[in-house]
Amino acid sequence: MFGLDGKVAVVIGGTSGIGAESARWLHRAGAATVVAGRRDKQGQDVARELGTNGLYVRTDVTREDEVMHLMRAVVDRFGRIDVLVNSFGVINRIPLPDLSRDVWDRTLEANLTGVFLACRHVVPVMQRQHAGSIVNIASYLAFRGGAGNTPVYNAAKAGIIGLTCSMAVRHGRDGIRVNSVCPAFVPTELNRDRWEGLPPEQLQGIADRYPLGRLGTPADVAAAVVFLASDEAGWITGVSLPVDGGIMVS
Repeated sequence: MFGLDGKVAVVIGGTSGIGAESARWLHRAGAATVVAGRRDKQGQDVARELGTNGLYVRTDVTREDEVMHLMRAVVDRFGRIDVLVNSFGVINRIPLPDLSRDVWDRTLEANLTGVFLACRHVVPVMQRQHAGSIVNIASYLAFRGGAGNTPVYNAAKAGIIGLTCSMAVRHGRDGIRVNSVCPAFVPTELNRDRWEGLPPEQLQGIADRYPLGRLGTPADVAAAVVFLASDEAGWITGVSLPVDGGIMVS
């Protein structure tokens, strides 16, 4: 089950964290996997892990010309794109009254506009194939306020949910499925400021807030990505799947 033999996957933001782990899982499931991002050394390291069917393409997802180059490079190399995973973004912890317009714009661009650009340029490829699966990494903070200190991040992730739903409706008849995964707290480079240096008892205190009693891992999210990318999820589109240890129902 969940085999992706013969398929081609692109993971934007695949240089670290959830994106890198998703690339590994997609590759293990049989997909030729392309890693895209701005961190050249990390991206090349991940691509080397993936072997002959791995490829790294430097891509700033906020630049439309670079997104177009990525899609062309993948099609030139492999002939198709079956799976796109959008796993990138930035977070800042600035309450709304202190949030400048410039930071608002840059954060939306990095988290939401990049997803729009990636989807905009992969959809024509998938339409020609009449097949494809897009998996967007959103966040449980699309639905919850959290501490109230990440308003623009929350807004961007909620925007990803809306974009996912709209695309699912529009492109289902094109054979394209579009879904989102919404992780809760998964310690990665993105949120290093929240967990680095904490003593084990404090980390466990955070974990104890979750019904399952532990924090998430990149592998927890990657498993959901592979499922939604696979043909076993062939009648699933437009969903926002929480991978959250139960925190949203607690």
